[in-house]
Amino acid sequence: MECLRCGNCCRQHPAFVSPDEIRRIIAYLGISMDDWQQRYAGEGPDYHNHFPVRQVNGACVFLRKSGDKYACAIQPAKPDCCTDWIPGLDKKECREGMERMSI
Repeated sequence: MECLRCGNCCRQHPAFVSPDEIRRIIAYLGISMDDWQQRYAGEGPDYHNHFPVRQVNGACVFLRKSGDKYACAIQPAKPDCCTDWIPGLDKKECREGMERMSI
C-alpha cells in the first residue's frame, strides 16, 4: 500500500532518535545541539539510547500539512523509525487515515 500521507503515524507514535540521527538532523537544519535541545528534543526518558522528538498539539514537531496531505519537514534527514514505517491495511493508523480522508 502506498502511503496516504494522512499523518496518523506521526500523531499516534512519538519518534525516537539516536545520537547519530540527531547529528544528521541538526546538520540538515543547520542548527546547533543547543538549538536541538531547546526546539526539538522531547520530554521523557531515552529508549535504548534513542531520545524522543518533541510533540506539538499531539503530533511530531516536524509534521507539516500541505493541502489535505501531510509531510515531514525534514524528509531528507527523517529518523529511521519513520522511514522504517511501512503503511498497510493491517495498521490501525492507516485504516483510520483512509476513513478520515474518505478513501
